[in-house]
Amino acid sequence: MSSNHLKEEKIIDLLDGNVSEEEKFEIQNHINTCPECQGVYKFWQNTMESMTDVFPSPSLKEKLDESIEKKKSHRFISFKPIILTASLAIVAFLFWGIK
Repeated sequence: MSSNHLKEEKIIDLLDGNVSEEEKFEIQNHINTCPECQGVYKFWQNTMESMTDVFPSPSLKEKLDESIEKKKSHRFISFKPIILTASLAIVAFLFWGIK
């Protein structure tokens, strides 16, 4: 591993804790000896640490929730004419089919 640079995905997996103990040891050894991979590691470490402090504002969360609810209810309303038409067709078919 020390002759080639690490893939960024491996570094991110390390930071997320998604590597085995053996991989963790190999990746950390490589990072300790490779200045370029150290830079990538530090970049992702800083990026991931700064992301944990980001939360949507209460007003943004409320707007998103309203938008989701509106889309859910709009989807059901758009099916109402289809359901009504199909129901009337079935009733008419049954009514004329029985006679």
